Amino acid sequence: MKGIAALVLCGVLCGCGSSGGGGAGQDVRQLTPDERAAFARSMAQVLRSPETGQFKWMPVIIGQKNAPTRYCGLVNATNSSGVLVGFRKFAGTIAQGASQTFERGVIEHVEGAAPIFASPIDDAPQSGGTAALCQSWGYVNFGLAN
Repeated sequence: MKGIAALVLCGVLCGCGSSGGGGAGQDVRQLTPDERAAFARSMAQVLRSPETGQFKWMPVIIGQKNAPTRYCGLVNATNSSGVLVGFRKFAGTIAQGASQTFERGVIEHVEGAAPIFASPIDDAPQSGGTAALCQSWGYVNFGLAN
């Protein structure tokens, strides 16, 4: 039984890494419910209608201590017509507080630069798009987002 659990855990963690170097040899863990709530509050601030923001969270690849951590997940919200646009990949940074839990985050790029944002947010053109940026950071299997 322990062998099966170890295999499943290995499969989940391996799904976050990338052969491109991002995430290799780093710690990976699920976000806590409190961390998810804090991110949703801080990340939704850039949305045109923050109250409509929906997120799906990836396991976080832990970066250097006391430094912002690169993070990718999925976001959905309404556009100016009040219609949900569908989940899109986002890339940004998240930061830890004094208790070493992640407390806040900032969305910097969104796949397709969806019209759900109050101010312009690009699709990471310098890196080939948000998906390519996330992959370079080690976030490759968005099927793990929940």
